[in-house]
Amino acid sequence: MNARVLVLFPVLMIFILGCGSSDYSGPGIIYGCDGSGAGVMLRWGPSANRGMRKAGYDGKIKPFRWQTGLGVVADHTSSNEYKRSVAKGLAKQIAEHRSKYPEDPVYVAGLSAGCAVVIYALEELPQSAWVDQVFLLSSSVSASYDLSRALQRVRGKVYAFTSPRDGVLKKLVAQVGTADRVHAGANISGLIGFRPPPGATATVRQAYSTKVQNIAWRREFAAYGHHGGHTDVVATDFIAKYVSPLMVPASGGSQRPARDAR
Repeated sequence: MNARVLVLFPVLMIFILGCGSSDYSGPGIIYGCDGSGAGVMLRWGPSANRGMRKAGYDGKIKPFRWQTGLGVVADHTSSNEYKRSVAKGLAKQIAEHRSKYPEDPVYVAGLSAGCAVVIYALEELPQSAWVDQVFLLSSSVSASYDLSRALQRVRGKVYAFTSPRDGVLKKLVAQVGTADRVHAGANISGLIGFRPPPGATATVRQAYSTKVQNIAWRREFAAYGHHGGHTDVVATDFIAKYVSPLMVPASGGSQRPARDAR
């Protein structure tokens, strides 16, 4: 791929992905950013989608394709400039949906490197747009990434599902760097959760305390297909049992997981 194509590719992707369908019928919509390599070798999103349907969710589920099309490594190691460019397309879709359906629940979910695109999209949202809940599954973003801008666009919580047993994060990502292009060693959000960045103000720390909930892997998850591995978090039964109950409008419920790992 020559330099001209590399420059134009993100713009083309934004144009394509920004053209949403008009068949929405509600209630609620989930925007999902699958992991690196999705669509080339495998897709992990459909398993999560089945879990939501199994749990009775009847809103719309809309995959957002952010990947380069060049495979797992190229997706994960793509530049922040690329990921932010494509994320603008997701932000555009969310803002347009919010404008058309101001009271409709909006959820955003990401897997692995897709979590970086989710966070960047939240940062791009205008003040008139927001989402209800965010789900970051096996996030390969650095643990100290500053979420403060993204949190301003989240009405409810950011749920980060983590696992210290995640071999992909412990071995591969620790070596090649995180999705936000930081060589953070084991300081990866999908391993230990998100932490306020060094030097965070009291306001930022309060925002984390209020809105960020890290949910660590527990042995009982294994009965529902989540054995601690990188993509186990999207197992159909696990999504139905542990993730779907959290997907409620931010103003409509107080359901929380049994334990906060922070």
